[in-house]
Amino acid sequence: MPTSQVPFPPTILESFQTALPRYTGDDFQGDLPDGGNSTMEMQPPAFWYNLEKFWETRGGEKLNQHSRLLGHLEKEFIYKPEDAISLLVEGDVTRAAAMYLLHPVNQVLSAIRPGIKCLSEHTTKNIRTDVCYKVGNSTVAVVEFKRKGAIRPHEFAAAQRQVKSGTRDWNKQLALAHDTRYGTFFAGNSLRLMKQASNYAYTERTRHVALFDWNYLVLINFHETNRDEDFVGNTCRIQIIEDPAEMRLALLGFLAMAG
Repeated sequence: MPTSQVPFPPTILESFQTALPRYTGDDFQGDLPDGGNSTMEMQPPAFWYNLEKFWETRGGEKLNQHSRLLGHLEKEFIYKPEDAISLLVEGDVTRAAAMYLLHPVNQVLSAIRPGIKCLSEHTTKNIRTDVCYKVGNSTVAVVEFKRKGAIRPHEFAAAQRQVKSGTRDWNKQLALAHDTRYGTFFAGNSLRLMKQASNYAYTERTRHVALFDWNYLVLINFHETNRDEDFVGNTCRIQIIEDPAEMRLALLGFLAMAG
């Protein structure tokens, strides 16, 4: 059903076809802080590959595959837009995301992945995550919230390379990245964000880290990460979701397949 034909507030299932609410708040224009020592010392991937329409496709498949388990979510509604919300700081994004992004996704995950837990401010080795998803004792994914405007797609685009792993072009791009000041094509806020995401991946031993600032959802797959090593890999796979009508579905696919 097209977004325009879905009544609001939608049910949990209908929300996967609808956009997140629009909220006011000027985009952050400054530089993000560098972070703690472990974040600053973390080496992020040199560059990344684009995943086109990957995670929202996986999310749609999960909804169809488990439709018999989700009937009760046709009767549960998401929150009406809260007019008092204004996205001025990171905490505003975190609170709004808990209601309009995470809640619908978590309701589906609870039905199709029994035992999955969504933990706030989980700490491992003095590294605290905003939201951590665990199955048993294993962390399967981390979600980090940022102030609106902190994620700048043009900075990520500058670090994107579409070269096949192990080829001459791949080795050339890797060498060029390693010759830069920070050993990576990521720069500006994207460098700080990727250092933080890499630190989460290493500390929590997960390959799945999501970043969200309400404008954009960045889904990072550290596919080269070896749980037994102190390195997250030379490259990673990233999909940047900018359509607010696809964010819930993409995050669902990302979290449902994390492990």
